[in-house]
Amino acid sequence: MFHGKPLIAKGILYFIELAIILPELSFFIPDTKENVKLVFNADLPSNIFFKNITWETGLLEIVEKAKLVINPSMWSAPIEGALVKSAYFNNNVATVKTRFGFENEVSFVRNHLRLSPDFKVASVQILDFFETKTSNCFVLFSLIIINSIFLNLFLAII
Repeated sequence: MFHGKPLIAKGILYFIELAIILPELSFFIPDTKENVKLVFNADLPSNIFFKNITWETGLLEIVEKAKLVINPSMWSAPIEGALVKSAYFNNNVATVKTRFGFENEVSFVRNHLRLSPDFKVASVQILDFFETKTSNCFVLFSLIIINSIFLNLFLAII
């Protein structure tokens, strides 16, 4: 699921490409289809589901129940609030290997799947991950990852 605004820098196009390559999986973006179409100016695959929700209106429950939370941010701030919160509530997190993303700082997270920037390689990585986890997959994209230590640190800062 996409936990944030559908922005190119946050990896929304990467996420959509994964959905195209993996039609057998379900993907979720917590925004409207119309907003996502403003960024991805083409038909969106039918295996992506949309609902305009926030952390307070149901996003937390989706994050907690997701089989995999994907954070494909190609660039990120030194610490991401959504990333911190989401990783606190879900231990199965995927990021995209980047040179400058915050994902480099959290590679120690349990079940951290570091996806290749190449969509096809990443799709195989995801299928392999699910093969070891479960056959009934719900993929969740978000700006997520980290553990409770970082959450407590983040909450202490704000």
